[in-house]
Amino acid sequence: MSLSAIPLPIRIVAGMLIGLLLFKAIGNASILLIIAAVLWTLLLAGLLYESGPLAALGGVPGLGKGLNWITNRTAAPNPAGDTAAEASAAKLSEEDRQALLTQAYHALDNAIGQEDARDLIETRLFEPARASTDDEPSFGTRAPAVMVVISGQRGLGAEQIARAIAKGYAGLGALKTAKVVELRSRDVRGSTDQISAVTDKAEEAIGGTLLMEDADWLLAPDPYGGGEPPGVEAGMALLGVAQANPQSFVIVATLEEGAEERLRQDSGHARWVGRLALRVVRLTPLEDEQLLSILLDELDAIRCPPEPDAERSLRVLIREVQEHSGAGFDNAEACRRIAEQLSTAEMEMALEDNAPAPVPGTPRTLALRHVQRVQDTWE
Repeated sequence: MSLSAIPLPIRIVAGMLIGLLLFKAIGNASILLIIAAVLWTLLLAGLLYESGPLAALGGVPGLGKGLNWITNRTAAPNPAGDTAAEASAAKLSEEDRQALLTQAYHALDNAIGQEDARDLIETRLFEPARASTDDEPSFGTRAPAVMVVISGQRGLGAEQIARAIAKGYAGLGALKTAKVVELRSRDVRGSTDQISAVTDKAEEAIGGTLLMEDADWLLAPDPYGGGEPPGVEAGMALLGVAQANPQSFVIVATLEEGAEERLRQDSGHARWVGRLALRVVRLTPLEDEQLLSILLDELDAIRCPPEPDAERSLRVLIREVQEHSGAGFDNAEACRRIAEQLSTAEMEMALEDNAPAPVPGTPRTLALRHVQRVQDTWE
């Protein structure tokens, strides 16, 4: 078990007890006072560093390493180290940047029903980044890193928007590259040294974007009921890399709707989230017509367009699936599954009618009776 599983105040008390034991062993009051003063000063500095007031010292070479050791936090990488050098070595050409920026806006425009999110990204993320130069990135903040939290229901295009943000920052020159390094729950839970696993991913992301998809695992409790939840330790590791390499990468996390509030209000997570520039992008639930548009696009992609009367019934079918799925309704993914069910119903009923096999590549028309068969499965 890592010492970081033991709350810092308990470690301080343990340090004081060690001082008392040294006094008993040495029997010299003057030596004891010197040792106790040094020991308690270091422990107090560790407490202030971990709780926030001395956080800025983490970026000071030598001193930050010592404070990380006192608080049992993984030492932050040297800002002049190989990873930072590699990130700054390759520079995007102006043509590359323009292409990335075009791709970013195209992806944002294609996120159905997310006009509000697009406007927020433009004003809160991209606009400050336009002041970036080759020598100095601009994120509109003095925090060591920007953390973008994208929250909302599943299937609204969170990953698409996250990758668009990465391309947009690179296109505007705030980031050196458009690379996206993924940090998933399995990367942390499947490692024997979870803090090192997180640190390695964050260091790999220097110069680009660290993407934490489905980052609700950050809020999972400690499975052993002991020290801090793994998510807090992971967050402190991310903060350590950001402080050692200020404004050199961006963190983008996708969360379930409402989870971002729990992340901000949790006292443990506040120790690292509060030191980053947090930007929250809330995705808007899709309306019936938007869901219908996605479903029609899916049917068109599999060459199974609906007849007019079938299209009218598709609105009802979507609503029935929503009611049946409840909070588990995942928008675009649900529409894809409905399209597959409709295609299967059309093929099954063609076999039942002994219809001739369709010529490969020929569109198959979706009729009202095919929609009704799928509707029967949801009743």
